[in-house]
Amino acid sequence: MRKSTLLGLVCLLTFGLVGAQSLNRAGSLTLQAAPAQVTTSLRAPVTGFGFANRNETEPIGVGIPNAHLIALIELPYTPGNVIKGVNFHANAVPVSDGKIYISEVDTEGATLIVAQEATIAKGWNSVALSTPFTMQEGKLYLVGWGGKAAASQPDQFMLSYDQPINGKMRPACWVIANGNLPELNKKYLYPKFLQNLSEQDLTAGNALVFVDIEDSAVPMSSVVFPLSASIKEGTVVDPASNATLELSVMNLSAEAVTSLQVEYTIAGGQKQTADINSVNIAAESAGTVQFSVAMPNSGTGSIELKTVTVNGKKNLYAANALSVGYYIKGENSPINHKTLLIEHFTTERCPQCPRSEAPLEAFKEYAAEQGVEVSYLAHHAAYYTDDYTLKEDEQLVPLLYAGEDGSFAPGVLLDRRPISTTRTGAPFLVAAGTSQNWSPWLGKAMSFDDGIQYVDITELFAATEQVAEGTKITLTMEGNILGPVDVSKLYFTAVLTEDGIISKRQAGATGEFTHNGLARHYFTAGLGDKLTPDAETGHFSATKEYTISNSETWNKDKLKVVAFVHYEAADADVNKKYVHDSGTVRLGEHLGVANAPAEEAPVVFVQDGYLNVLGAINTIQVYDMQGSLVADNAPVRLASGMYIVRIQNAGGTFTSKVLVK
Repeated sequence: MRKSTLLGLVCLLTFGLVGAQSLNRAGSLTLQAAPAQVTTSLRAPVTGFGFANRNETEPIGVGIPNAHLIALIELPYTPGNVIKGVNFHANAVPVSDGKIYISEVDTEGATLIVAQEATIAKGWNSVALSTPFTMQEGKLYLVGWGGKAAASQPDQFMLSYDQPINGKMRPACWVIANGNLPELNKKYLYPKFLQNLSEQDLTAGNALVFVDIEDSAVPMSSVVFPLSASIKEGTVVDPASNATLELSVMNLSAEAVTSLQVEYTIAGGQKQTADINSVNIAAESAGTVQFSVAMPNSGTGSIELKTVTVNGKKNLYAANALSVGYYIKGENSPINHKTLLIEHFTTERCPQCPRSEAPLEAFKEYAAEQGVEVSYLAHHAAYYTDDYTLKEDEQLVPLLYAGEDGSFAPGVLLDRRPISTTRTGAPFLVAAGTSQNWSPWLGKAMSFDDGIQYVDITELFAATEQVAEGTKITLTMEGNILGPVDVSKLYFTAVLTEDGIISKRQAGATGEFTHNGLARHYFTAGLGDKLTPDAETGHFSATKEYTISNSETWNKDKLKVVAFVHYEAADADVNKKYVHDSGTVRLGEHLGVANAPAEEAPVVFVQDGYLNVLGAINTIQVYDMQGSLVADNAPVRLASGMYIVRIQNAGGTFTSKVLVK
């Protein structure tokens, strides 16, 4: 048996959310944050290039007990400029090995190339390099300070960061966390040792590190870092309209910004520029500018923009791009969020996993009572492996748990959303125990994006055919983009699952134990297949095939297909891995009737402008594409347009999409 984690030898025993800062990555240390114990008022003004608020009076301390820690900022590419010294704030004095560090950085990690011993005091420190360092062509550098943190609070929170009022700027958030004394000329790999706090939901902002630089080779008077961008009118805009782009930037130079030039593309099209004058952003301050953009007639996509010049000079962060999603109003418009994908991590080796079954079933029932269409998928991974573990299941664990390593079974993901408030940065909750107030968790999962769903799977059909080799399944999925979605990161995953599998040797179970929703086969890659909607209509479709061998003993009557459209699971940002829409069908059935016998499924049709239903109806709701309820009876006359029809009867809940002409 393989073990899918390195550190967790015992299942998590309590029900609820587990603190993100209590578990470790393999070979590395998970950082913690706390209010600093010393103010920044001991020394002013602070000189040098940096990202943080140099007037910060209530810094945040970051650290971990009894470890070697280094706080670093990444300098802009300025070959030929000379690093002369470092000014920084220390929340606590290192126990030992206080040093100033310079590192070369690449896509894999950081290599320490300079380590100069320094006497470090609480508060502000100013250390000159004994040998000034000239930055080289083709190299990027991290500069900062570090040492060994104390073994206990409060001095373990040695590194100082500002309050993230202007957000976390990635170049200002680097930390090397290592249990041993850092070695020169050794590469500290990302994310094993080199961490970035911008990817973690700590309260800390940007490192209080400022570098004295002689900029005779590359002047540093034009340095603006892009913070965020948005469409003032909202992400859903009128066809061929002029939208107002709002761009927030941080002026990192010692001069006020009076003009900017922004380069942008719409849906990957031709490069365009916007010259923004009459700007007034003070030195070392954040500001927002606006400019008008002519939007296309239809489709969905994103606007990518870069701040290329500052006060008529090339911006040192001209390559840093921001992306803004948009959707052009049309026939297909956003709908209310109506589906939920529950992914359950469990294994037969996990003694606490049986305890998760009852509360999880209660959760599914509660969600269904609230009108939510639930799809359920069980991954046998995250605590050892068993006879049912698929390689695709194991691939998901480090990606969906934000790179954390440890024991995560029994664990549950809800639409791959970051639900946790204590284990922030890892979008999961632990389902073990017997009682829980479910409504807050369901409410959180369903309330993202203001409860609006921008992707709609309109058809999912698993056709079957007997062939010589066995049972051939042809899976067809179709749908539409309904709103602002970054289509460049859009994927879909489809999994064949089986219910009612009697456990072979479930740890922690008494008597017979049954597995449901067990992943049997991935029609797609484990992390999903790329999905490319039509640029004009937003429509997408995919077809996958798989043949169940004649020798396979799976119960075909208990097989289902779970399919979902989602953002890229490998995205570094835990907030951008989520599921847009999901659905479940039995073999031979269409979306909306997978959970009921065919004879109980109502037939919805339109005739002469009237919506009609053949079959039993307990309740019916008809929604327009803006999510508004327009009717609760049938037959009913409707205006031309697209509608979502939801019907409940003894056979279950049925959802369909109809066009009235």
